[in-house]
Amino acid sequence: MILPIGPIHPGLKEPLRLKLKTQGEKVISAEIDYGYVHRGIERVMQGKTWQKAIYLSERVCGICSYIHTQTFAETFEKISGEQAPIRAQYLRVLTNELDRIQSHL
Repeated sequence: MILPIGPIHPGLKEPLRLKLKTQGEKVISAEIDYGYVHRGIERVMQGKTWQKAIYLSERVCGICSYIHTQTFAETFEKISGEQAPIRAQYLRVLTNELDRIQSHL
């Protein structure tokens, strides 16, 4: 019997999908699909304005949500030829490092 778990399950921290092959009550093998929700969010973002899509970028990962929003904003800055003020660049580095430390703890 194949038992699917996910793509979003309350017991999992990250969005993923598990396909467990069982024999009776024993798990014989497991197939893992990482980023199952990630691809769906990217698809939903297509055709939306950046103001609507930036909120979706925060839902890519529950643990490291800030970096996805920042990457999204930096992409638009590069496309438009704009540059964030130096203070904002320092704050981005600081918040990214704090977020990385929190993610690893």
